[in-house]
Amino acid sequence: SVPGVWALGDVNGGPQFTHASLEDYRIVKANAFGGSGKRARGDRPIPFTLFTEPELARIGLTEKEARRQGADVKISKIPVAAIPRAKTMGESRGLIKVIVEAKTERILGCAILSVEAGEMLGAVQAAMAGGLSFTDLRDMVFSHPTLVEGFNNLPAAS
Repeated sequence: SVPGVWALGDVNGGPQFTHASLEDYRIVKANAFGGSGKRARGDRPIPFTLFTEPELARIGLTEKEARRQGADVKISKIPVAAIPRAKTMGESRGLIKVIVEAKTERILGCAILSVEAGEMLGAVQAAMAGGLSFTDLRDMVFSHPTLVEGFNNLPAAS
């Protein structure tokens, strides 16, 4: 709250993740020492991954949060068992759930419970950062057989 005073990492009140602290550092560096323009936190969605077995990864809003904010949402979800690579790995536990703004098809959030969920979430984060719609993500051509290819199997959001 004081001009010229910066806080990063756990003391700034944000998510307590190493990757969030790294982004805080980039913001401080860009603003204190110049570079590619002024940077700020803004609406940056921070990925969350719990490294359990299977992993739980999420980004953006949950369905409950989106509805609480008054968003008109659609949901698309599939069991991980529907992903060919998960079958070949013998790792079919879990679910992919995407929260989609009904009118624009903008991805509001995603939760993945799956082996390598943290890796899969990167594709969703990139789509969100790039302003791609849910349909854009679902219709991308991903390598076969990969876990991220599971996004191709998502049904239309409803």
